Amino acid sequence: MLREVKVPKFSSTISEATLARWIKKEGEFVKKGEPLFEISALKLNMEVESPFEGVLSKIIVSEGTSIKADDLVAWIDVVEKDESSAASAYVVSGEVATYDVAVIGGGPGGYVAAIRAAQLGARVVLVEKALLGGTCLNWGCIPTKALVKSASVYENIKRASEFGFEVREALIDFKKIMNRKDKIVAALRSGIEQLLRARKIEVVKGQGRISSADEITVYGEKETRKIKVEKGIIIATGSRPAVLPIPGIENTGVLNSDQILELDELPRSITIIGGGVIGMEYAFIFNAFGVDVTVIELMPEILPNMDMEISAALRNAALKRGIKVHASTRVSEIKRAENGG
Repeated sequence: MLREVKVPKFSSTISEATLARWIKKEGEFVKKGEPLFEISALKLNMEVESPFEGVLSKIIVSEGTSIKADDLVAWIDVVEKDESSAASAYVVSGEVATYDVAVIGGGPGGYVAAIRAAQLGARVVLVEKALLGGTCLNWGCIPTKALVKSASVYENIKRASEFGFEVREALIDFKKIMNRKDKIVAALRSGIEQLLRARKIEVVKGQGRISSADEITVYGEKETRKIKVEKGIIIATGSRPAVLPIPGIENTGVLNSDQILELDELPRSITIIGGGVIGMEYAFIFNAFGVDVTVIELMPEILPNMDMEISAALRNAALKRGIKVHASTRVSEIKRAENGG
């Protein structure tokens, strides 16, 4: 039986929000109370739980769309009690494992806490829904610094004649640059896995939710698992890129700071919304590779949280490199041009 999934009432102060992302995909089985989609409002992200158990039959509202309370966003084909076929691929494990400490999140905060707890003699389980290492290792500091190094080498090659070398032509193989980045990340992630194994810390793949003061439910791809915790639960769930409430943000070609690390070819041009540390780092990286870069910043100056002297110095460095900077500028809409721009 198809049932409507509607947007719940936000609060008395929030009348409109953005559907930031779908946690479940069409065709996936979802349990009642399991996170279904995420909304963004007033710089806050909130998960909306499924009101029914069944198969997510149809997604009506796409990511990045503005929504209001009671808007219809999806249909769920509800599983009746006498139906077992729809839920057959989703198994509930009967065994409940018991640990002293459970850590939700395998980033720098989570895996370090897990290791320390194990060093102190605790039986530890770590729950991670994506990749060990968290944002810094997989989508932040490490991959971007690998790209910075490649950009630096390329710039040095272009200046080779200053040091007495004649290099006739230096060609960029962006796929190799990205492959190098991926190998560095994978090697460091493997190191974390070895550290956890050495301390006999069990790693459970899936999304962890606290069911009670001493129990965690982990939703994996095909099964859900209960974990009993005797001493404590550590929450180290980290963060994710915010979805800006800008019309057109869902268009093809609009990437967040995670997705841009999956590019396999250099764009001719790129516009970066946000002149903070992440936006400016990407601006300098792509500029070094010959990409036409434009930065749009809402505040009067880039790096708005830094001292004015630092912001001004970086702006001057960007302008000297040909990076176009538009401060005190608001993006009202994103449109895809006829020529694909």
